[in-house]
Amino acid sequence: PEASWLGDNAVPGTPEYLTSAFADRIQALRTQDTASIPPNKPHSGSDRNWGLMIRVREGGHMWYKPWESDVVVLATQAPAAAKLTAQILSSVSAEWDGGDGSGFASKILAAASAADRVKGNHCWSLTVAFAEPLDLPYEGVMMTAPFESGVAWFANNSSKPGRPEPGKGKGAQTAGWAYRWAEVGTSLTVGQGECWVVQASPEWSNERCDVSPDDAASELCDAFLKLVGKDQAGVKPVHVKAVIWKFAYPLNPAGDPEDESKRYLFDPDLGLGACGDWTSGPRAGDAYDSGVALGDAVAEHLADK
Repeated sequence: PEASWLGDNAVPGTPEYLTSAFADRIQALRTQDTASIPPNKPHSGSDRNWGLMIRVREGGHMWYKPWESDVVVLATQAPAAAKLTAQILSSVSAEWDGGDGSGFASKILAAASAADRVKGNHCWSLTVAFAEPLDLPYEGVMMTAPFESGVAWFANNSSKPGRPEPGKGKGAQTAGWAYRWAEVGTSLTVGQGECWVVQASPEWSNERCDVSPDDAASELCDAFLKLVGKDQAGVKPVHVKAVIWKFAYPLNPAGDPEDESKRYLFDPDLGLGACGDWTSGPRAGDAYDSGVALGDAVAEHLADK
């Protein structure tokens, strides 16, 4: 589950599953004689481009079900997109390639190669919670290079829109952290508490890509508190946790965030597209814009069919 600001959820930060189905495998049905597939087998007689086997949560259980579609969109990181397209390619026989780069297999290979060429940095991300507000005069700071402290930016996660200020409601208890205070093992005073997110610079993260999460969390928390003029002797965190994003800040995106038509990859003939920061730019906003642009392109393509 993840705290979501999407959909019709009226409560900010309430955990919810953003999807109830997961693709287990993808097949290019266009390269198969689906009419010859027995009726009791998946994708029998399908005239769609793609066949998927999905895992679906229903009634507290996980079920496997076949699914067909005209378009498949890979909204993943570049390494995952490269693996998925390689898996698709492995199911396509050589006879479906024209040998001049225009064939079905060559187009899938081009998508796989584009994803495989993109390189990225590591990024350590810290979540640190306090039982009382830090009383800082700002809600976030974006640092500038050379990031001598190792911190790239930090922000008060409890200050997001719709979340009451400390002393003016339930504060951090409804600030997207209500479901995690059970992990912390403490009960907050009503209207008190803050949760901050701190992200390290690419250089700092790359140098520490092999350290343990506990060690990274301790060092990054110390750096954060020193930056804001606090210390752990006077301010005691009630929860400190660090995770590493192993493919963050793409160094050589496959697309161009300034050109809407190049923020994504899409081949209408294949019915295969890809979006994300690796096709557009290094920020979350770039990934979002990439997905929106690809969604518009897919909708236009399907409307013309």
